[in-house]
Amino acid sequence: MSRRYRPFDPFEREPFDGPREIRFPRPPRRVWLGGLLFLIAIVIFIFASPIVSVITELQWYDALGLKDVYTTRLFLQVALFVGSFAISFIYLAANVVLALRVRSGPGLRAVGIRRAIVRSAAGGLALSAAALVALILSGGAGTQWQALALFQHSSPTGMVDPVLGQDVSFYLLALPFLHSVVGWALGLTFMGALLITALYAWRGDSFVLNFSPLAIAHISASLAFFATAFAALLWLGRFDLLYSHNQLVVWGAAYSDVNARLPVLTFEAGAGVVTAGAMIANIWIRRLWLPVGA
Repeated sequence: MSRRYRPFDPFEREPFDGPREIRFPRPPRRVWLGGLLFLIAIVIFIFASPIVSVITELQWYDALGLKDVYTTRLFLQVALFVGSFAISFIYLAANVVLALRVRSGPGLRAVGIRRAIVRSAAGGLALSAAALVALILSGGAGTQWQALALFQHSSPTGMVDPVLGQDVSFYLLALPFLHSVVGWALGLTFMGALLITALYAWRGDSFVLNFSPLAIAHISASLAFFATAFAALLWLGRFDLLYSHNQLVVWGAAYSDVNARLPVLTFEAGAGVVTAGAMIANIWIRRLWLPVGA
């Protein structure tokens, strides 16, 4: 005997009844366990090869009696990676949280209405992007362990260049590490400014370049950091003239480098500092044309 169902009546519900609640079934525990095991397998697949390589290299250097050399290198690599990741993520995450608070609207918070800013879709996506950028930057920083080791053990030689008055050890031991630090800072500040600008412009399904005064102040502060890092890069470029292959015949700074390129680089570095000062002033002025013009 077949089961009988009531005939469908489209007028059975009241006209002003709300929409029916749709409930999705809760995944069973074995689904979460399977996802966790899959995540563990991915982590093992990613880190298995580096771990095996570290263990092999450690045993090899230990057999040669040079274990301290390898452990020192390993310590510098880990310190650069962890330190770079921590600083990068803290800087980017702080900017993301501040941008999310500005986006949520101070007017609503003034009347007691609060929104979940970090746990929102924009917050999760922005923090994930911040973690990814920090991971990429820290991966590059970990390869600069040799520059850090040279910088730590630099000592003056007593030989000073006649143009800029720096010791020779500065060019050989300190300048490579300073270039690495400034390049890392330049990438961090650029990605930070780009991330918060995109976060302020994002409207869910489109990007609108209509920023509030608080957003302009925040973007100006991030651009001030970027301009400072760029000015530092230009300032270090002055020292590169003295030992780079600038001419077809000779190495080092020629007449045109000392009398033309060196003043230009100095002027550009000063212009970068002035731009950073203008961005700092725009934190209070809050005019969109100033960061756009810069």
